[in-house]
Amino acid sequence: MVLARHLGVSGHSLIRARDCKITPPVPASNGRAKTAAPMLNKFERIRLVRYLGLNTEDSVLVESEADLERHAVFLANCERYSVRTFRPGLDTPYEPHFPIVSADEFESDCLPLLDRGYSLIVAHGIDPAEALVAGCIWTRARDYLIEAAIGPGTVRRVTHLGEIDLSVRVSGSMHMAAPPEIRGALSMLEETEHTWATDVDLKDVLYEFSVYRSAVGWAQDRVIFWEIRGLDRQDSVLERFYRQAVEA
Repeated sequence: MVLARHLGVSGHSLIRARDCKITPPVPASNGRAKTAAPMLNKFERIRLVRYLGLNTEDSVLVESEADLERHAVFLANCERYSVRTFRPGLDTPYEPHFPIVSADEFESDCLPLLDRGYSLIVAHGIDPAEALVAGCIWTRARDYLIEAAIGPGTVRRVTHLGEIDLSVRVSGSMHMAAPPEIRGALSMLEETEHTWATDVDLKDVLYEFSVYRSAVGWAQDRVIFWEIRGLDRQDSVLERFYRQAVEA
């Protein structure tokens, strides 16, 4: 698979080499800490999606008992939780992931990971059983490359299991001709690129996304973007843009 190779996952792609140039994997996806330049951790990549104005999960970062107290109101207002994890200084694709858990499961299965050095990204629960599409979009100079799985499930169906039901390349000027399952997502990305054109180049980046039956996320939309990742040099471009936005 083309996109999953950039995430450090092996597999077969429906998009052949003659259709696009496959660049080397993102350095941060090789399971080792990236030391050549600063990088955004998983929570920061989620926050960057939100800063760009795209819909993403409504989440908080929990790294200690103090964080649990600080976010007590947020956590109490969650009927269920969606929990992603990462280890500070590392960016690997196989960290523990809990797509939807109850309060009891959160306490028994997720919280013990704090003692093992994991940071928890805790969001209002979004049930993957309600997903219609999940996958990745690679924004390139002249087109978009999409690989997605149709039906219930998370993006990991594509990035970890290699389940690709939809594999398509769409010209930037022809996004309305894209399959209806992804047309809305492409329209949002195109608008975002135009909005931020003078501030940051949003080409050569990967978005993880899903389309749901009903509205989800902080912006309450059927389309949700889970995170953004830069490819090659764009990784540092996004990092600088995010740091400047946070400091402003």
